[in-house]
Amino acid sequence: MIVEPLQRVLLPEPGFLQAVRDATQKHGIVLVFDEIVTGFRIAWGGAQEKYGVVPDLACYGKAVSGGFPLAAIAGNADVLSVLDARKRPRAEVVWATNTLNGNPVCAAAGCAALDTLSKPGVYDRLHQIGARLRKGIVESGTRHGFAVQAPGEDAVFGVRFTDRKPLRTWMDLTTSNKDLGLRWALELLKRGLLVNPNEKFYISIAHTDADVEQTLGIVEEAFVALRG
Repeated sequence: MIVEPLQRVLLPEPGFLQAVRDATQKHGIVLVFDEIVTGFRIAWGGAQEKYGVVPDLACYGKAVSGGFPLAAIAGNADVLSVLDARKRPRAEVVWATNTLNGNPVCAAAGCAALDTLSKPGVYDRLHQIGARLRKGIVESGTRHGFAVQAPGEDAVFGVRFTDRKPLRTWMDLTTSNKDLGLRWALELLKRGLLVNPNEKFYISIAHTDADVEQTLGIVEEAFVALRG
């Protein structure tokens, strides 16, 4: 069973991931977390640390290398053993490869990124910046009469124009006004801020308080233009 712990911008319901873990263990099913979005973004241990549930396998993307093209698969030794040709007959080995296997530049970038992310206070800072930005966007939109929300985690969140609360399911997300989201994104772009309309914001420790302040200023201008 493959699960994306943070489904787009929807937080998992309390107890859901643990219920999935219990059911897969009971029936001997391999549980895989797709941590391309959450891995090394919302916590050092990703969604597993944040939500307290450990799968059998997890996959990670370029967040593990600070944006360089690098990916990784992690998991239990017994599951990953099928990749080890030294310990299994050839007919039982699962072949796994990719374009950049062993690429020294990407590997070096990964080591550097992981060293930086492992330093004390990094994730506290990341969440502090993201929380301030999320709160500021919602406050600005509300002030100008828009039903706007910023669901997700502080380091990975979206902006949705809807008055449906709480946002719990995919059907809830479909109530978002995508046309309004696109128009808002275009107003941001006119002022030098590029966002992916109706998608996610990814916060980086490279962002500073000044960056957040500048961003919120542009957000305010965009809401004013949208209202007019």
